[in-house]
Amino acid sequence: MAAEEMHHKQAVVTLAKASYWLGHRTEVNIRNDFKPGICGQSSPAPKPVLLLTVCQSSTKDTLTSSIESFYSQDDVFSDDFLTDVVIVQFRGEGDKPVIPWTELSRVTSTGRWVPEHVIEIDTNPEVPQGPYFLHSDNTLTQAWRLYADTQDAFATTFVPVDHVSSKTRYEPLNATGDGMWRQVAVPSRLYTPITQAKPLAGKRVSVKDNFKVSGIKTTQSNRAFVDLYGPETETSSYLQRLVSLGAVLVGKTKMTAFASGEEATDQWIDFHAPFNTRADGYQTPSGSTTGGASGLAAYEWLDFSVGTDTTGSIRLPAAWNGLFGIRITSGTDTLEGVYPSCSYVLIDVRAMDTLGFLTRDADELRDLMEYSLPSFEAGQKKVTPIISTAILRSLAVLTIFSFLMKFYFFPHSNPDQQALVDEFVSLLERFLGIKRTHLSISERWKECPPIEAEGKGIREYLDKHFEMTEVTNGDCRDRGAQVTLENKDQALKEFDVYRRWFQENIMKPEPNGSSSAIMILPCGSGEPKYRDLPNA
Repeated sequence: MAAEEMHHKQAVVTLAKASYWLGHRTEVNIRNDFKPGICGQSSPAPKPVLLLTVCQSSTKDTLTSSIESFYSQDDVFSDDFLTDVVIVQFRGEGDKPVIPWTELSRVTSTGRWVPEHVIEIDTNPEVPQGPYFLHSDNTLTQAWRLYADTQDAFATTFVPVDHVSSKTRYEPLNATGDGMWRQVAVPSRLYTPITQAKPLAGKRVSVKDNFKVSGIKTTQSNRAFVDLYGPETETSSYLQRLVSLGAVLVGKTKMTAFASGEEATDQWIDFHAPFNTRADGYQTPSGSTTGGASGLAAYEWLDFSVGTDTTGSIRLPAAWNGLFGIRITSGTDTLEGVYPSCSYVLIDVRAMDTLGFLTRDADELRDLMEYSLPSFEAGQKKVTPIISTAILRSLAVLTIFSFLMKFYFFPHSNPDQQALVDEFVSLLERFLGIKRTHLSISERWKECPPIEAEGKGIREYLDKHFEMTEVTNGDCRDRGAQVTLENKDQALKEFDVYRRWFQENIMKPEPNGSSSAIMILPCGSGEPKYRDLPNA
């Protein structure tokens, strides 16, 4: 053991392969005559140990197989926990098995491991098996491995003040590592086996820094906001649900200031923009869920990232960082405890804000939505899956080649990029057994404009309030000061007119609420955009 640091009752231990934050202590009843000194426990320093659960049918071979599986299941467990001590708890009824512990060996990086001391514990409830630290006062602490945030994706990282539950309060993680990067603590996956009640057990989740987390300050990437407000006193209702399903919150990720349209890096003023691990590492990470996408794309030890989407804040970072992203339908009851970006009430819902998810795997994206959204109870789906193959095969495929007249989405200027899109759409056509429809929204508007447009073309009708080309310029403050309450109300009315026209003429919902079409359009041009170049 190289070192131990204490910060406000937090402890960090560095072993040969990694550093660990020591979780909260669990008292255990040691049944046999254990003396700390017999296994090198003569100092107060915690000792890394492996805790195994045995039952009547356990044998040397089954236990050896279990240990072998730990390496593939868990990134926290390592050879460092195969010391001269093994801790054993008996589960079930009947006689305890007779295990020849001295024959329970494994070749490790430092030689052959043979446990010399077997410590039996009697616990209720049962302590999950896995890596722990044993203290001289007969307590165990969980091992949470520390990872360096080399992508600068996190605004703050935190750990639970007490044992994790949906009402858990958190505190900032005090760990410096090598002094270069913020550290992120993650628990062993062995502590939380997946069950019907906890289908997301052990999943590590990063959270956008506009979600409230009890005990942690929210920055929204604005220094003045940090100075004005103290730590949060509650946790977002959706995050509480994730924790109740077994997920582990590990930190809050950076975002553009107040979820605005800032681009890296010259438009990031108060905090530095995270890095994009794709390509040469210097492409824009996009926004506004910037750190969520940056971290998830780079860190295999992270499972999901949760954020918000107003005008592309999930979809664009997903595209730029090579992830799967989805913005859920506005109006679901998921934004309690989330700071708004566009919170104006429109038809009883927030006008544009909604929840969004990022994953590296499409199946995991589906699972996260099915288990955690309000339509589903923990482990028990209340409705049919989000979308089935039968439903998919009845959909139309729309490829959008123009919008607002001057935006031409297809074809791409890069022929290689366009070829990838065409190949994907062809695969989708064959899978669904349907043919694509090329569509121009502006031409469709000309064919059947809404009455409220009074004969205006789509650009003329929406341009004043919804033109997006100036969003990232530095004059937002001056322009905002010129927008009156009447301007805002008129813009919201026009937004609702367009929304209803789109649903009636482009993607009309079915009676059951599902869509009648899949719309395919690119998130950007597909051309490089370097973070060190000035933004127009």
